[in-house]
Amino acid sequence: MKTLMKRFAWMGAGVVLLLLIWRVVQLDVQASVQEESFPERAVTLVVTFPPGGGTDLLARKLGAELEQRWRQPVVIENRPGASGNIGSRHVADAKADGYTLLMVNSSFAINPGVYRQLGFDPKMTSRQSSMWR
Repeated sequence: MKTLMKRFAWMGAGVVLLLLIWRVVQLDVQASVQEESFPERAVTLVVTFPPGGGTDLLARKLGAELEQRWRQPVVIENRPGASGNIGSRHVADAKADGYTLLMVNSSFAINPGVYRQLGFDPKMTSRQSSMWR
């Protein structure tokens, strides 16, 4: 009985491994297709805090890495104020084409509980600015 259980356990692990490999290959194919067509022009990374802070420094490092990978400019645009709501609203109002990205910190998750009216839907803003849908 124990031998049979071990065989089922190994078979189950094998199936999980095969599914995982299949998913990785699928994601790699999707990424290569997306890589070929995106981006075709400059990308704007909106930072919801002023220059020189931790979020800004991280965004600049990320922007430099993305520029090398994409071979397209990544413009860092600081839009501070209202705990990140001003920059977030700007991205929410931008065209949902993946060329305006949002760089936030934990305040983005906290703000809906603090402010009565944000002027945007945080769930939609994060979906709109995401390249990985």
